[in-house]
Amino acid sequence: MYFWASDVTTGAVEWSVGLAEACGMAPGTFGGTVETFRKLVHPEDLPRVEAALRRALAGEAAYDIEFRMLRAGGGERWLLSRATVERDAVGRPVRMVGVDLDSDGTQAG
Repeated sequence: MYFWASDVTTGAVEWSVGLAEACGMAPGTFGGTVETFRKLVHPEDLPRVEAALRRALAGEAAYDIEFRMLRAGGGERWLLSRATVERDAVGRPVRMVGVDLDSDGTQAG
């Protein structure tokens, strides 16, 4: 299980050391932005991931998705990602906090 958080207002992303390592990265080498994350999502899965993020931020659905991440040294890994959207006093999304679990890809669709 790996932990992550994203500041919706700035685009900053924090990953646990274990998540970076699971993606084949040395500690501290993840770029820490939403754009860096997007570049690591398998291109075939990126549209689904972005749609799931939009729905979660809009309050239409929970963020609960299985997809592939590209590993820094080549290859890929499947993960199941779930997150909660934190909102300000007027309901605007300000932060997402989530966990990623290693997956075998059998639920992807």
